[in-house]
Formats: sequence, structure tokens, C-alpha cells
Amino acid sequence: MKATIVLLCTSVAVLSAHAASDVKKLRGDRDKIAAEIKTLNTSLACRSDADCVALEMGRKPCGGPWKHLVASKKNPKLGKLKEKLATYAKADDALNKAAELMSDCSMAMAPTPVCSAKVCTTPEDSLGSESLKPQ
Repeated sequence: MKATIVLLCTSVAVLSAHAASDVKKLRGDRDKIAAEIKTLNTSLACRSDADCVALEMGRKPCGGPWKHLVASKKNPKLGKLKEKLATYAKADDALNKAAELMSDCSMAMAPTPVCSAKVCTTPEDSLGSESLKPQ
């Protein structure tokens, strides 16, 4: 009986360590994708508000994006950026499940991007508040 309990405790500890390393790897993979997204979203040039768009970024455990990313429709890498955002959402979803994360299930409302000084931004950004663009 004592040997069974020790074996069970050891098994649980090994599984926990394995799960923690999986979460660490998933987080690292997701962070790498975020860096690629930042690189792809450097062209924010615009002529009018119609050139700007807010794209969903990430995936909350209960659905919907964590935030939105302001981008330019004139960005020659926009297609690749959208693909990376989809990959990021899948990576975020996998991390949420592996880490058994929860969220408040609030909706991240998409900002209305504008073209200000020939750069896609949000009205809040043009007033000096926190940027929704990747840091």
C-alpha cells in the first residue's frame, strides 16, 4: 500500500513537471509567433481611414480575441500577417488548454482605426494613450 502511494505521488510529480515543460514550450512558441507578427506589421502607411483595419489577436479561453492589432491594408505583407495572426490564435488556444487558463470572458471591442499623419492608428493613439500596435 505504501509503495503504491509513493509510486502514485511520483507519477503525479512527473506528469506535473511534463505538463509544466509543455506549457513553457507552448508559451515560447506563441511568443516567437508574436515577434514575427510585430515584424510583419511595420508598414502602417495610409492615405485615408479606409486603408486601416483592426485585426483580432490571440484567443481567450472562453473565445474571442485578447486584443486587436491596427494594420494597414496597404501593407504588402498583410496576407502573411493575417496568416500569422491565425497561427497565433491557434497557439494561444493550445496554451490556454494546456495551462488550464481562464479569462473573464469580456469582449475585446475592436477599435476604429484612423489614418493620422499618413499612419494607421486609433483615435486614442493619436491623443497619446497606450498603443494597440505591437510593442
